Amino acid sequence: MSAVHPLAALSLLSTAVLSPAVPARDLPERFEATFVLEAAETTIARTRWSLSPATGGRYVSTSRTEPAGVFALISNDTRVERSEWTYAGDWLQPLAYHYEQTGRKARRIGITFDWKVNVARHESPDGTWKLPVPPGTMDKFNYILALMRDLGRGNRRVEYPIADGGRLRRYVLTGIGEERIETALGTFDTIVVRRKRENSKRQTTLWCARELGFLPVKIVHLERDGKTITLHIESLDGIERREP
Repeated sequence: MSAVHPLAALSLLSTAVLSPAVPARDLPERFEATFVLEAAETTIARTRWSLSPATGGRYVSTSRTEPAGVFALISNDTRVERSEWTYAGDWLQPLAYHYEQTGRKARRIGITFDWKVNVARHESPDGTWKLPVPPGTMDKFNYILALMRDLGRGNRRVEYPIADGGRLRRYVLTGIGEERIETALGTFDTIVVRRKRENSKRQTTLWCARELGFLPVKIVHLERDGKTITLHIESLDGIERREP
């Protein structure tokens, strides 16, 4: 099963480039969504993504991916991502990020952010190191929430600095159009957003539903070899449908 996160798997028609430092609190306090992952029109996994408030003004975003369909019979691999963050003015400020994979390719990665000195400390099986990070940096999970927020404000091209893989990367997401699509939850008007990697054929396309606060309801991840993994929303609690 490919190591693709639905919401890394998870930022559009205008050309404005935004700093992450814009008012942020037009996001839901909590929600839980499930997605079905398909490859070659075959269900391979399910992902549950949740957002909830924690103590001290903090929030926790969690994603858990487990095999499904026939793949559940041959694999017990699970992947869990957890992002702890807070609002710092208009910025979704990451505090800690954790990734854990169990099964045949077990792996654990952790990042803690020290904003007093603007450093991210990475821990992985390959070692521990520190990465200087400027204010406005996010982790590779909570930027999806920033994308939802910024789409709601009419921005159609956004750019985020991301602490990812021991490096500071820039995620650029551009709106490439609008599309009305059918989902398990009904029909939605979506903004279609694409993140294309530099010097690579890999790209991720997201269909973000206006009526759900621009939550992605479909994601297609294209790999270097031309293979794709598609995520379809299956259920949602905590976000009520609003007509645009």
